Amino acid sequence: MKFGNIGKKDAYGKQRRIEHRGKYLRASRTGGISLRAQTKAAGFNLSVNSRRGVRVSRTVAKSTQVAMQNGRFVLRGRYGKGPTKMNLSKSGVTFSTRNRLGTFNWVKPQRSSAKIAGVQLRGKNAVLFQLIYLFFASLAALVAFLCKLIVLIFQVLSALVSAAVDYQRGRQIAKAAAIRDERNASLEADAYNPSIHSQIESWDWEQCLAALILILCAWGRGQEADTMIDALQVCIREDKDLAALKIDREVLVEVAQSLSALRAAIDSEEPELILLSRAAAHGQTILEPQALPEIVLEIDELMLKEGRRTEGQEAMLEVLSDFAALSFMDTETN
Repeated sequence: MKFGNIGKKDAYGKQRRIEHRGKYLRASRTGGISLRAQTKAAGFNLSVNSRRGVRVSRTVAKSTQVAMQNGRFVLRGRYGKGPTKMNLSKSGVTFSTRNRLGTFNWVKPQRSSAKIAGVQLRGKNAVLFQLIYLFFASLAALVAFLCKLIVLIFQVLSALVSAAVDYQRGRQIAKAAAIRDERNASLEADAYNPSIHSQIESWDWEQCLAALILILCAWGRGQEADTMIDALQVCIREDKDLAALKIDREVLVEVAQSLSALRAAIDSEEPELILLSRAAAHGQTILEPQALPEIVLEIDELMLKEGRRTEGQEAMLEVLSDFAALSFMDTETN
């Protein structure tokens, strides 16, 4: 054992009280030097101390001890878990809390203790150091509490803002979906024209594909279908990734003429979208299900060769995806 506890640490990592405890010898700053002996007999503890005399004690209950020391009755009890405990003695009940500095008695502060660099202090000196320690410990705890409170408030505000943003986004999405459904219902009603319906339904897959290309790539940019045929064919021929869009020029010319005639016969503010909705619905039935998504993506790529999509082309892509039963996602970065 290290002499005087020098170098030994307590539960808080601090120097233990400097003292010597031998089998018969005890020496400390406050208790001085004393000789002591201890034994047990018939359930009693008997100890003899050269400074304090004879003591006979016995544990009568858990954490409770009674004793007679030099003819004086002694009662001691210490109860509770954690740093704060209840103390029982002849003079009454007190409560004390153990901390890194020592122990502070809340009822009778003069019974507090403090340990400075291994030196044990009691009485007024201990109370002074304990009060200083408790002040700074409380200040540190208050700062920590305020920091946690600020973090909690920030988290609550962030959650509220996020919920508000999600709610607003949800409302916008729901509103856009309602507008989109209303538009599609109107297009479907306007397209219910026997002459338009019968002509589009008679198209084969090449004619239907040509109609989709011309409506999206020409009309979508405000151009006439027949004026864009040559430029579109050049782009399709030069780009091997647009192989699914290769169509004979004669088919494109024929469909361009048909589209122009049909548009002129429609009494509506959006004849292009009406024709597109019918062509898309017809394309879903005659084009290969596996090929249709690839065709739509290649048409989108062909549109982008002339620059960014126009607002009209954005609306046309929505109509195409809705009436062709496709889920189209815009991955273009702005």
